[in-house]
Amino acid sequence: MMTMNCAPFVLMSVEWAFNQMPFEIRMLPFDITIFLVYILINVAITEATEVPLYANTDWINKPVEALLYSLLSFVLMTAIFLGLWLLTEKWKLPKFQRRI
Repeated sequence: MMTMNCAPFVLMSVEWAFNQMPFEIRMLPFDITIFLVYILINVAITEATEVPLYANTDWINKPVEALLYSLLSFVLMTAIFLGLWLLTEKWKLPKFQRRI
């Protein structure tokens, strides 16, 4: 699960170093919404097929473990987003504004 789902983050991190588009805190609710929809789809597919999509998200046999894994993923996603936002606000934008 981690290798397949890490690709968007890796690509965004590479692009972040070169783009002029800052991370905005108002983008966080959108990211949270996408995450929640993804989790709901994951639960629905697992319930419908009775086969977990990933070993860590077995909502039928190990619902507590699946919930904890999802919460950990949520916290990690939010921390990474806030870290990139802070880097943008405190380092990248001031550096860019000095060049203008």
